Amino acid sequence: MHPAAIGKRATRSPMPTGPEYCSPVGYRGSMAEDVVAEIVATVLEVRVSGGQSVEVGDTLVLLESMKMEIPVVAEDAGVLDEVKVSVDDVIQAGDVIATYR
Repeated sequence: MHPAAIGKRATRSPMPTGPEYCSPVGYRGSMAEDVVAEIVATVLEVRVSGGQSVEVGDTLVLLESMKMEIPVVAEDAGVLDEVKVSVDDVIQAGDVIATYR
C-alpha cells in the first residue's frame, strides 16, 4: 500500500482517492475516535486545536516523510477533543495524532 493511503474509521467506507484526500492515518474506534499515524513522519504544521470544529477534508496537520509533504485530513465532520502532536515532533506508526469527541 502507498504510504499516503487513506485511513478510515472501522465502521465507515473509505473516502474517494486523490491528492486532496490522501491521509497517512487510520481511525480506531472508542468513545472518542483516534486519528492514528500509519507512517513515521515529522510534524511540519498543526492547523487545528482541541475544541475546534472540523469539516470533511479540512487539513488537521501537515506531515513530512521521505521529503514529501503529506496532509492529514478530516474524514468526518466533528469537534476535536485534543491534538496530541506539536510542530517538529517525530511520530511513529500507531501514534495518536488527534481525537474526536
